[in-house]
Amino acid sequence: MGGLDAGLARGRVTLAKQRSTACANRASSGPLRKGRGAVGRALEPPASRRGGEGPYVERALAGDLSPVVAVTDHVKLVPDQIVRFVHAPFCSLGTDGFGFSDTRAALRRHFETDVAHVVVAVLSSLVRQGTVAASTVVDAERRYGIERDAPDPRDA
Repeated sequence: MGGLDAGLARGRVTLAKQRSTACANRASSGPLRKGRGAVGRALEPPASRRGGEGPYVERALAGDLSPVVAVTDHVKLVPDQIVRFVHAPFCSLGTDGFGFSDTRAALRRHFETDVAHVVVAVLSSLVRQGTVAASTVVDAERRYGIERDAPDPRDA
């Protein structure tokens, strides 16, 4: 995959496929975003050890409203743990299952966490934000052989 793909998948800008209603419909005021609570505060290191006030991810993304797509080879619950500290559109992609593939690459393709699906997810989020034309997503799906009407990988 080219430099555009690597650049889009590299860091902060992470997105969900246009057909992914879980990511598209996640409200910024959902139950996971209510804040740290007593347990979260109790588990945080003192400000002197963590380098400032608030969790690192919250400080690192402060003021940036670019969509965030968190991708993991583990269940989506892992990146969902930081959603309450991200104050921008957020989507997580993960492999919610096991035993479906013989290689890591096949697993990522099956659960739509490979580079191609991440690129489409990022572009879809940018379309929802109004910074990219919808035709860009269609072109990317065609380029990477992604079927828009494919069944949910957890149901396959």
